[in-house]
Amino acid sequence: MTYTAQIDRHGNIIVCKGEVERSGYQIFCWGTYNDCLNRKVNRPSEQPARWHTRSNGQPLDTEE
Repeated sequence: MTYTAQIDRHGNIIVCKGEVERSGYQIFCWGTYNDCLNRKVNRPSEQPARWHTRSNGQPLDTEE
């Protein structure tokens, strides 16, 4: 099962089962539950748009 870490405009991060983008949130990480939880807990200090990556470390296409 794939999980996603999602962030809203206020910087709140949620970890969700599946790849459905929740209302008001943007997906920035895909992977296992632990991968996404670690990204939530250990988030970098950069702006969220700069650290949108898949679980393999590759950047997201902004046109998806």
